[in-house]
Amino acid sequence: MAGILKIISPYFSHEGYYILFLMTFLETALFFGFIVPGESIVVISGLLASKGVLDLGNVVLIASAGAILGDQTGYVIGREFGQKLIARYGGRIFLKTAYIAETESFFKRHGGKTVFLGRFAAWLRAMSPFVAGSSRMSYPKFVFFNAAGGLVWAAGYSLLGYLVGDSWEQIRRYLGEAGLFVLITGAALFFILRLFSRKKHLLIQRLDWLDKTLSAQVPMTWGFLKARLDAGRWWGLRLTVALSSIFIAFHTFGEIIESQTRRGLLYRLDLKSAAFIKSIESPGFARAMTLASNILDFYVIAAAAAALGLFLLLKKDWWRLYAFMLAAGAGAPLLFLLKIGVSQRRGFTFRFPSGYAYSSIIIFGFWAYTGWVSFFTAGGKEEHRKRRKVFRATVLFFAAALSLLVGASRIYWDVHWLTDVLAGYAAGFAWLALSIVIVRTIEESVTRK
Repeated sequence: MAGILKIISPYFSHEGYYILFLMTFLETALFFGFIVPGESIVVISGLLASKGVLDLGNVVLIASAGAILGDQTGYVIGREFGQKLIARYGGRIFLKTAYIAETESFFKRHGGKTVFLGRFAAWLRAMSPFVAGSSRMSYPKFVFFNAAGGLVWAAGYSLLGYLVGDSWEQIRRYLGEAGLFVLITGAALFFILRLFSRKKHLLIQRLDWLDKTLSAQVPMTWGFLKARLDAGRWWGLRLTVALSSIFIAFHTFGEIIESQTRRGLLYRLDLKSAAFIKSIESPGFARAMTLASNILDFYVIAAAAAALGLFLLLKKDWWRLYAFMLAAGAGAPLLFLLKIGVSQRRGFTFRFPSGYAYSSIIIFGFWAYTGWVSFFTAGGKEEHRKRRKVFRATVLFFAAALSLLVGASRIYWDVHWLTDVLAGYAAGFAWLALSIVIVRTIEESVTRK
């Protein structure tokens, strides 16, 4: 790695920004994503920023600009020439004219998610702007999801390169595997949806036959699996997803402890994140973090908890109130015991995990949960359903933003390491989800009787 950096540093120090823009632009503008390693260039640029060859802020800005403008170009080409090209050459690449109507319908329903998530998989990254244009996807909608995806993609990959430093090859391998997983999963889902829409009746008959066969041969096992995937019941898919989320959160917390014990990747990220914070220190940023710390201090979080409890009490939403009392009331002593247990291990202090991050996930997370289940829950007219979606998205956004701001301010003022905050998030989410699952299960058991 040192030898490679020695070779490429002189070129990147002068022309690096031009190379970065050109690579990220061509990747989606003219289908170069199949051969141009755009994500690799962004990761390398972040790595060079950590070595002082490039400026990290400029890397994020230029990579975002290249990605967004490249997608815009791909969209325009697709809108002006897409259907003609598909009609003329589509058969050679398995895109028949009959599929165009299905593609347009798919992008009307899922175009925004495809544009945003497609940014993180090479094949989708190269094709989605063109297909969005040829499908006549709404241009304002495309611009929004394209800009959001480009910014998140550029910032995420460049920050990974910056924070990981010499370990970028390992991260690049993981990102490649993740991108491949996203591609395969997306292609499989698209194929299943298309197959279901065209062969709906035949597929239902086949599934019914499979259901009857498995019910006859392995009734107990198949009945148990079907019950776990029943989306209409708490004991089915909802409980399965909730328990899976709890397991992932606990596993993440354990992995953070293990990585810190072995001085692994997360330990190095602690050091890199601290260096990154020092590199972006400025009077304006310090004032912003001071304001965040003052606004989101212990007393404000406690006031948010009290307001939530009072809100549930006034609404007489007793089950949600019980769940909140379990999450917040029992959460505090649980955190204390957790800190004592972890601090006994070598290399850990009482700051691990971050109490602020832990509390913010529980309080703001429960605000999001309450908003999700309490407002506009009943069906109704189309405008009511739209209001429900907008409200839920807004509540989730502010809950996530406030929790992240709490963690960022603690890291900035050197109160906690990055892993302290991540562990606090993981532990807080695990206990929050477990509290909700416990009370909701008791509620379902009581109301069923």
